[in-house]
Parts: sequence; structure tokens; C-alpha cells
Amino acid sequence: MKKKKSLYILVLLFCFLLILSTKVYADDERTIISEIVGESSDIDSIPVYGGTLSQPSIDVITGYPAYFYTTKGYWQRKNGNSWENVNKNEVFRAGIWRYTCNIYIDIDPLDSSQLVGETHRLNDNIIISVNGKKWTSDKSIININNSYARVYSIEYEIQEPENLIVYDSDELDIGTNKATIPIQEFSISNCVEGGIKPYTYSKKSGPNWINVSSDGRVSGTPTTAGENEDLVIQIFDSSEETQIKTLTISIANTDIDPNLRETITEIVATSNNIDTIPKYDSKLSKPQIITNNENVYFYTSDVIWQKREINSQQWSDYQPPENFSVGIWRYSCTIHVENNELYSMTAGNTYKLSDKTKVKVNGEEWIVNDVQIGIDYSRARVYSKEYYITKPGTYMVAFNTNGGSFIENQIVQNGSKIVKPNNPSKQGYVFEGWYLDKELKNKFDFNISSIISHTTLYAKWHKHNLVYIAAKQPTCKLAGNISYFKCTTCNKLFKDKNGTQEIQLQSTVLPIIAHKLEDIIISTEKTKATFKKNGNIIKNIKIKCSSCGEILGTKTITEKIYKVKKIKLSQKSFVYINKKQIPNIIVKDSNGKIIDESNYTLKYSNKKSKKVGEYTVKINFKNRYKGTKELKYTIKPEGTSIKKIKSGSKQFKLTWNKNTKQTTGYQIQFATNSKFTKNIEEELIENSKKISLKIKGLKPKKKYFVRIRTYKIVNGKIFYSSWSETKTIKTKK
Repeated sequence: MKKKKSLYILVLLFCFLLILSTKVYADDERTIISEIVGESSDIDSIPVYGGTLSQPSIDVITGYPAYFYTTKGYWQRKNGNSWENVNKNEVFRAGIWRYTCNIYIDIDPLDSSQLVGETHRLNDNIIISVNGKKWTSDKSIININNSYARVYSIEYEIQEPENLIVYDSDELDIGTNKATIPIQEFSISNCVEGGIKPYTYSKKSGPNWINVSSDGRVSGTPTTAGENEDLVIQIFDSSEETQIKTLTISIANTDIDPNLRETITEIVATSNNIDTIPKYDSKLSKPQIITNNENVYFYTSDVIWQKREINSQQWSDYQPPENFSVGIWRYSCTIHVENNELYSMTAGNTYKLSDKTKVKVNGEEWIVNDVQIGIDYSRARVYSKEYYITKPGTYMVAFNTNGGSFIENQIVQNGSKIVKPNNPSKQGYVFEGWYLDKELKNKFDFNISSIISHTTLYAKWHKHNLVYIAAKQPTCKLAGNISYFKCTTCNKLFKDKNGTQEIQLQSTVLPIIAHKLEDIIISTEKTKATFKKNGNIIKNIKIKCSSCGEILGTKTITEKIYKVKKIKLSQKSFVYINKKQIPNIIVKDSNGKIIDESNYTLKYSNKKSKKVGEYTVKINFKNRYKGTKELKYTIKPEGTSIKKIKSGSKQFKLTWNKNTKQTTGYQIQFATNSKFTKNIEEELIENSKKISLKIKGLKPKKKYFVRIRTYKIVNGKIFYSSWSETKTIKTKK
């Protein structure tokens, strides 16, 4: 609900700002300044090699009350396609430079008490020039009482000097470094200018572990801790009279690698009062702890005792002037290994603590926790043994579950028996009872034993020795099982590897499954189909279980092969186009299904057939079919069309479009009806180049229907094209 409310507020705020911004533009009656002309007496002379990055002075000649805010301006140097701001403490070096600052309209530059930003503002995009040279600018920022824009000067190119120059910088100095840890590689090539390139770099003097490459890269790995001399590098240019310069880089002393410090494995200390301080209703006070290791000290200035209630696992901090009350108490402080003038000035550089460091005070092992290891120090939080505090005449019985679930402690009168608690639980273990000693040899009897002192009982556990039983799939002969875990000690079964989900054997069983049948072909008899008869395939099959391999029976399957009924060309006739043309073959059986082309081969009389003529394709059946069939197809000549018909006395003149490709000549028909059945006559022209013919001896004032087609004679056989469109003509008298 809070998130929705916050979102709602943000939306309202955005809408308000949008309305406000719109109002600024909608109701803005301020004078708009679109062009600013500036004049500077020094900006063009500032960018010189080696000069300081000083601020120019720029006056506004045209564009009042705008002004150049040079106080926050800075010089930029081009790096590739981008510009980088340059620190004012540096100097101009070789490269492309420009100056940038803001142009403002806010207060009157001539009278700072006047707010002219309320009466004037910049245009969104301004035109700006300084000393007659055009500058560039970003889009203006328009506010209610001010406006401003970032502007950029012309570019200034600074050439490298003839003399070799080296720029030193404290940033090159090598600071803190550790033995056996490589320093961060860096290059000094950007510190050199002038002379003739390329430059060559070499190490003149310095630590033997520092390397300087010929192209100016500095790298290395300190080998031992200790003091380092300065690194001196010589730089050579490539001129005939080689110029040489030196660069000195300071190197801090090398510290030992923190990872190589010697680990303190055991700390033994004594205390003359820590065991006597914790008494019922006495004041919390500071123990005195003396260690036998001069590199370690116990920081006991903060007196912190911790207590947990008998029914809790949570520790709470207590400090003087509190008193000890009923509960379980322990002392907490930190141990330190560090460079400390009161103990050891170099201990933190030479030694360190670890998670495995053991601490004993008066022979009792303390808990070590929260170990922190720094570059020159290490420290850890430590906790004393536990002290049981009760009222006089009573004792505490604590239950140490050895990693199991928590059991509340009990307080009883001297000589009384205690109530047996519910058994604790521990993942992957079985509880076996309570014992009086850590070694778990003396079992405690709740029915017999009486409590006459503070007592700790220790839980004994049986750890399951779980082995994995892999899943096994059932077959049609044997049952299977799911995967599970079995304890080899107690033989109990568990679903999980931690031994927390006990299961029974019957729940692991997967019952026998049914046979998985598959057909195995023993023999096959085939009768091929023809044009007249159906064929068939007879398969003799044995039925086998793919799981167990048992033969469960036999059967016979007869597959009918329908006879070939229809063979058809996709196209019987083509028109000449001077390209290969062959028909596709469609073959169907008597059941109406298409026979796959894998069951026959095709042989064309001319597979590249493209000329006018008659061709054949032979179909030879195979596989499930047998027989042969031959079909014919033709390529006809391309037709022509009537171009013009002119009427005459008992005659007409016919003109047509010439077609000489794959054409012998033309056939002309004319008749007195459109179906060409009455008074039909023909003219055969044996010259394909001829394009006109006069038809004479016709009836006067008679209407005739006329058409034309081409023909080609191949091996004595005539192949005609399609008829042209029919034209009509009426003769004159």
C-alpha cells in the first residue's frame, strides 16, 4: 500500500512540473536573446605550449544582459572522438584544445541587485561568436527566473616542441606494495612529448624487481619485504642527435604479503581471578588475563559479560554495575595481533590469527569467532567457558545436545532428581541417550541419579551410515525400486540423503510391468503389381517382448499392392520458346493413390527437347511394380497474328507478323462463317519470310472470316501452331 501511495505522489509531482514547465513557455513574455557576440583580449593567446590553463576574460558586446560565467569554466583536450576536462594545475600540451563555460541570464552583470532573468531569457538555440569566430552551444536550459547554456570555443591546435620534454607527476609514484604481489602495470608514454618519435625507454637504476619495457610500460613483482630505491628511467628520441631525458619515480617500501604472515596456532593465557568473579548477586568485574605470546594481547578494557536464560539460546551483553543473576554466563573480549607501541610495533606485519587458532585460559579452551584479517593486523572475538549461577542450595543441569535441537536447562534443589526431557532431534542422527562426560562413556540414569552440583549432560547420537540404493526399473519378469538410502548400522530406510524422511521397504517397490511387444519380420514374399493385376507383400512375423526377449507368438500380415491404372503426362503439348520443355509424369494405382516416383524410372527420347517436333518418354516400373509404358508429347511452333486486312474488288489483301524461328511457313484459312464450315478455302505459304498475300476470285460484297497459323515440317510430319485471332473483311463489288 505504501508503494502505491509513493508512486501516486510521484505521478502528481511529475504532472505538476509538466504543467509548470508548460506554463513557463505558454505565458513567457520575457525578451528572448538569440544572438550573443563576445570580445576577449586574451582567449586566443592563452593556449600555448607549456602555458598555464588560465581563465580568459570575455565581454558581451551584443546580447546584454547575458554574460560569460568564466569562473566555473575550464579547458578541454581532445582524446580520439571525445573531449576530456583538464585539471587547472596542468599546462597546455600538444593536441587539440577548446574552452568551455556557461552563458547565463540571471542577475544583471552591471547591477547584481537586479534579477534580469525574470525579464529576459536565452533562446532555445543561441548563435554565439567571440572575436568574430563562431562558437558552438548546447540547447539552452530555461527556468522561471534564469536561463543558461553550455558554450564551446573554436578549436586550438598546439604542436609538439622540437625539444624532448618529460612531464613528471606524483601520480606515477608507486605507493603501498606487497611482496609476491605484482604491482599494477602502467605506462609513462603519455608523460613524454617533443623531439622525434618513436621514443625508446630503458631502466637506468632502481629495484631489481622493476621492469621497464622499450615502449614505456612499467611492471614487476616485489620478491621480499624491505626498502626500495627510486626508479630512474631514461627516454631517448629518434633524432640524429639523440635527445635524452630522465624520469624519476618514487617507490614506497615493500611490505610482507599478508597471506605469507606466520599463523599463530595456539594462545595460552592465565587468569588469577576469572573463575572467582562469577558468583550469585556479586558485581560484574574485569578479569586479569596474561598471555604467554608477546605478539598477542587480550583487549579487556570493555568489561563485557554475557548471559543467557536457562530456557533460551540467546546471549545478551551485561556490563558493570550489573550483578550476576540466575543463568548461564561467559566472559567476552577481543584478542589482537597488530602494530602497537605498547606491545609489538611489527607484530601485525609478521603474524596473523586464523579460524583455526586455539585459545586456552587456565587450561580451558575458549571459543574463537569473527576472525578479521587486515593488511597489518588481525583480531578475533573470544568467549570464555560457561559459568552456571543459581541461588544458594540449588544447582543447574545443562543439556548439551552436541548439535541437536535445544533442550531447556533445569534448576533443582540440592540432592533432587531431574525430570527427563523429550529427546532432542538432529538431522541425519538417532538419539541414544544422555551422558555425564564429553567422552560419552558414563550414561546418566534419570531414575537413580541425584543432583549435588552444577551438571552438564551430553547427548549421544548414532549417525546414520547411509548408502545409496540406486533406482532400478521394473521389467516384465522382475520388480524394480525407487532410489533411497539405507543405514548399514540400524537398517532403516530413508528417502533423503540426510536421513530425515524415514520410509518403509514396501514404499520403495515398483511392480512388474506388462510385456512391451514388438514385431520381428521372419520372411517376406512379394508379388509385383502390373497394369492388369494387383500385387501383394506377405510378411511372416514373430511377436517378441523387447524388455525380456521372450517370443510370445507369430502372425502373418498381407499388404495389397494395387495395379497401375493411370499414367498421365502433366502436359502433352508445348509451344516453342527456345528452351527445354519436358512434361512431368503422374502415375496412379487402381485405388486412386499416386505411385511414388521411386517405383519407376523415366527415359526421354530427347531430355533436352526444345525444338518443334514429336518426343517420347518411356516409363519403366521397378520395386513393387513391373511393366513399361511409352507416351508422346509435342512441341508446336510459335503462332503468328494478322497485322492488317485490306478489302478490294472481289479480293482482299492480308498482312501478318513474320515468324521465322522453327517455322516452315504459314497456313491461311477463310470462310463465310465464323466456324469455318461454309465455303472454306486454304492457302499454304511455304516461305516463313513472306508476310502478305492477296486473295482473289472472291464473291463481291461478301463478308469473309480469316485466320492464320504457322507450321513446321519435321521428318515429313507437319506440326501446326494454334490459330490466330479471327478477323473479318467484306469484299467490294
